[in-house]
Parts: sequence; C-alpha cells; structure tokens
Amino acid sequence: MMAHNSTLTVHQALYGNEEKSSSSPKNLSKWTLEADSDKLRCALGEAFAGTDTVGGEPILDWGFGHCSFKPEERVQLFQFMMAYPLYEDIQKPSFQICSENGNGDIKSLASVVEYDNDRNNSKKPFKKIREGWANLVTTMRLLLVHKEKVPDLFKSPDRKADLKRMEQKLGKNFQEKCDQWHFEHGPKGKHWFVHMVGVVPDHQGQGMGKELMAKLNDMADKMNQAMYLEAGERNRRFYEKMGFVVQHTVTLEDPDDAENSFLVHLMTREPHHETCS
Repeated sequence: MMAHNSTLTVHQALYGNEEKSSSSPKNLSKWTLEADSDKLRCALGEAFAGTDTVGGEPILDWGFGHCSFKPEERVQLFQFMMAYPLYEDIQKPSFQICSENGNGDIKSLASVVEYDNDRNNSKKPFKKIREGWANLVTTMRLLLVHKEKVPDLFKSPDRKADLKRMEQKLGKNFQEKCDQWHFEHGPKGKHWFVHMVGVVPDHQGQGMGKELMAKLNDMADKMNQAMYLEAGERNRRFYEKMGFVVQHTVTLEDPDDAENSFLVHLMTREPHHETCS
C-alpha cells in the first residue's frame, strides 16, 4: 500500500501518469479537470433543479418549495443562479472535477475550494464591493456572452412574494452565515471545501454520486487533505457512508410554516493514511 504524499498536485492525484483524462474500464467514465466553465454551469443547474421524479439540491428544493415552476423554467433559473457561486469558486484556488460519458456529456461534477480557515475568515477591506463587482461581471457575462435571460423570479412583479419568502427562509446575509458555520465547525487550517456536488438527473440512480465522492476521497487521501461540506438531511446518510462525520447541525426555519424547517449538517472527513506493513 502507498503512503500519502502531500506534495502531489490535484492533477497528479487524479490523473496519475495519464496526461489529461482518467478512465475506468468498469463504467467507462472519463474524469477531467478541464471542462468548460459554461458547460459546468449548465450541468450543475440541471442537477440542482432536479425533475418531477428526481430531487434537486435539498436546500434549494426547500428554499424554493413554495414556488410553482414549469420544468424548463426551473432548469433555466438554476442554470442562471449557479453561475454566481461557480464562477466565484473558479476565481479562487479551486478545482472542478467531473465525469463524462463517451460523448463528452457531463454525468457528475463537484466544485472544490482549496480553503484556509484562517485566511478565508480574516477581515478583508472592500470585500462587499469586490463581491458586488464580481456579481455584476457574472451577470453581464450571462446576458451578453451566453445570451441568457434574467429569470422571471427576479424581474416579474407577480413573483415578488415568492422571492421575498425564499429570502425569509434563508435569512439575510446567508453566505456570511455559511462562512461562520464553516469557520466554527470545519477543519482548522488548510483543507478542501466541497462546495457543490451534483449528478445530472439522467444519470441519477446509477451510482454516479458514489463514484464521484470515492474519487474525491481517493484524491484527498493521496494529498493528505481534510474535507468539509454542508448537507441536508436527505443526503446525510450518503455522506456518512462516504466517511464524513456530522460536526454540528443548524436548523433553518420557515417564518410562514413552523413545521417546515430544514436541517443543515456540517460534515467533515479526515484523510485516511495507508502505510506499508
């Protein structure tokens, strides 16, 4: 058995001796770190939107649960929204890993930020100004480059009540709350923040999520990286089976329905070290 090597790069941990792809003969998945950012955005939005029969991202299912969307409207909304966290991740030390089929279509993907709790939670001047500028650039990119349309939820007067209730559910400054949860309950020092994980609906129920997380676990073990993620109750047992442990649980409340709460599990995984006997 091989011991971990903290000097490996992410590319080396994934590809080994191969140049640009890592294939598994068993399921013919091709792993890549080089997928186009817009292709990743569309696949992530499709995965998070879900379908009438396949659940989407749990916290978004809950946050938008009171809204009525046509299937194509929901996918377009989520593909638009996912640009903001994805493009923000890409600007940070991070990597985006995905599995593709033989036609180059994305089956599963994850965006992982190389995180430092001390660095990321230090006070930085003009942070909100920079974030506002980044959001403006992303919006212009969506509208002018990718020819996307602003979803009705954000522009139609008829949807103001839906948008307001969604904001009430998640609360003001939701991202700041997530950052604080991470700081208080995530690994100390440098580690991987598994920010977003998705499986495209057409490939759900085929073990793609397990395959993706097993690949991330293998890479993290090789590089001696602890990991942190946030999961809803629906996905908690899945991540526990993948070696993650709940460190703390936060309850989000629906101000209009006391029985409609949502549990956010803050989970970590320590690297597994295998040594020669």
